[in-house]
Amino acid sequence: MSKSNSQYEATKQMALLNFIAEKNISFLAVSQAKDVQIINDCLILKNKSYPAKCFMKSKLFKFAIACNMEEASKELFAESDLQEIFCPVLKTVDELAFNKCQLKSIQCPLLKEIGRCSFQYSALEEANFPNVQSVGWGAFRGCEQLKFVQFDSLQKIKAPFLQKCFLQKMVLLQVSKICPNAFEQCGMQAMEAPKMKEHDQKMLQLMQMSNTNNARLVETIDNQSEEISLLKEELELQNAKIQQLMQMFSEQNQVIQTLGQRIEKFEGVNEKAIQKIDRYRQYMMTVFQVLE
Repeated sequence: MSKSNSQYEATKQMALLNFIAEKNISFLAVSQAKDVQIINDCLILKNKSYPAKCFMKSKLFKFAIACNMEEASKELFAESDLQEIFCPVLKTVDELAFNKCQLKSIQCPLLKEIGRCSFQYSALEEANFPNVQSVGWGAFRGCEQLKFVQFDSLQKIKAPFLQKCFLQKMVLLQVSKICPNAFEQCGMQAMEAPKMKEHDQKMLQLMQMSNTNNARLVETIDNQSEEISLLKEELELQNAKIQQLMQMFSEQNQVIQTLGQRIEKFEGVNEKAIQKIDRYRQYMMTVFQVLE
């Protein structure tokens, strides 16, 4: 084993120890655990890859240790409760792998390829990937908690991947070319891109200012849309209550009509009885007159 490899292994081992110490898990427990075993809310993975959607929407764990996993397949942890993952040899993240999950932190120093929409709408707070060479469209779209992004090896930005994000800082050490809409709908306070030409940097600053305003406008529109949706829901609830009241009134009206019909019928019966009594009284008077 070369010196660099031995140093990397030592660094990886130390990172693993720090990770499991925070989760109150022993190294022995991790070493002896079976594949796909959960210890203290932590999922232990032993294989290099897993089928697409394997842990999608899972609520059984919050953390994951995947020391051998080299690929995160499509929608692998999508919409799950996963918050942190340690995957030191991960090289590829396929599209939607962490889509809409609760992921806040990921340790993957060897990652090279980030697929389309792979981390979108997650809770990721920082994206620092020293070896990434390719980032797909919308990879971090809607990551509202994302504040810092750094790519040390990325040379070209071919598609926008930070829509609806509001960054404090971005560092692009090797990027020299970007597509025209690279940072659409992305707000950014500061950027370091030493490889970009001065003209491109000025254009980037103008794009940054424009996109910050656009992102804020989009956020305002989204907030207003949410308020409108809430008002619509409230109106629907009120309408449902009105419909219930109208139904109650209709039922009460039917009861009143039934009572009215019964009263009319009763009055009709009474009138006939009175007529019979009158005829009987007249008959008795006639009898008395005859007897006299």
